[in-house]
Amino acid sequence: VIELGRLTDTPTPHIDTVYALVKLLAKTMSEEKGQVQLRKAA
Repeated sequence: VIELGRLTDTPTPHIDTVYALVKLLAKTMSEEKGQVQLRKAA
């Protein structure tokens, strides 16, 4: 979707943000050996 937006000069700010966050999550999981801890909200 990002690539299509760039090809058509269509801004995709929300998708760009989600993509960046997913890349950061993947990097963090790789560095932490895939350990993710979920905690219940208070």
